Amino acid sequence: MAKTFGWLFFAAVSITLIINGVCMLFAPRAWHRLPDWFPSAGTFVRERYGGEKGLIGIRMTGAVLLAGIAWVVYDYFLR
Repeated sequence: MAKTFGWLFFAAVSITLIINGVCMLFAPRAWHRLPDWFPSAGTFVRERYGGEKGLIGIRMTGAVLLAGIAWVVYDYFLR
């Protein structure tokens, strides 16, 4: 039971992080408009990170997030 719960929790967190990373990397302005119930924004508020420099930071964060996920998937499943 605990192992099943752990895998379900891992899947939910992974899906949330992947959606966040893709939105951050490819559409940072749209990322600010994700619904409030979706746990995404954190400390990246539109007023502070809505300008060009902020959008570059959001894109870089999304790229790092996706690279980290890819590294974990590669190391766990493909190695």
